Amino acid sequence: MYPIITRTSIGDSQDTHAEYQIFGVKMIPQNDMDTCIPLDNKIFFNPKKNFLIKRLLDQNEVETIFYTGYKSFDAWLATPQKDILKTPWLFRYTPVASINIKTGFYPDLYDRILDTFENYFDNGSPISSKIYMLYSINRYIQTLGKIGFKLVRATEKKTIIDSAHIEAAWRKSSTALLMANTMVLMLLLGVTEYIDGEEAKPIITDGKIRKLINRKDVTPERALNGKYLSTYSSK
Repeated sequence: MYPIITRTSIGDSQDTHAEYQIFGVKMIPQNDMDTCIPLDNKIFFNPKKNFLIKRLLDQNEVETIFYTGYKSFDAWLATPQKDILKTPWLFRYTPVASINIKTGFYPDLYDRILDTFENYFDNGSPISSKIYMLYSINRYIQTLGKIGFKLVRATEKKTIIDSAHIEAAWRKSSTALLMANTMVLMLLLGVTEYIDGEEAKPIITDGKIRKLINRKDVTPERALNGKYLSTYSSK
């Protein structure tokens, strides 16, 4: 179970505030995971050896992300991340990036994913003919895409009013971490919608509806050793 955030409507770039819904989603695979992972990727996608895969696949099984005890929903949103991560059982909160509070460390891979997000989808702006990403991110996208996950709403919804321009960040406000969770799941799984009952609804991060682009991996052979950037073309 991962909490995500989505705007309830398409917004103008001049808006200062917007209405959002927050809820938990489950990642539901559409194809058999074992048969979708190539032999040469078995170690890379082994949850015991790959921390990001472990974080993605070890989904929190609790039925709510909103604690119903003494912490109100407003308090949940206002609580600093360091306190949430010290007592996660009070908040039912599962960030994709696990953060070590004492050192502030998490793999910079997560930030690189957020950097890639903006150009990866079609959001109505001019599309870059080529984009570049870490080779490892490419491997996640290719294999997770073959598995074909869907994000299915699995908890109640909470509605908030917040900035229309929430910055996705791992160490900031609760809504910033929610936005980072949402964007990472969208990119790695190749999804722009979530399933709400029987209805598919768009995930709106910054007032724009995003669509997948039929990009092709055109990485030069000399860069296929895992140490360089992968190249994606939209043509």
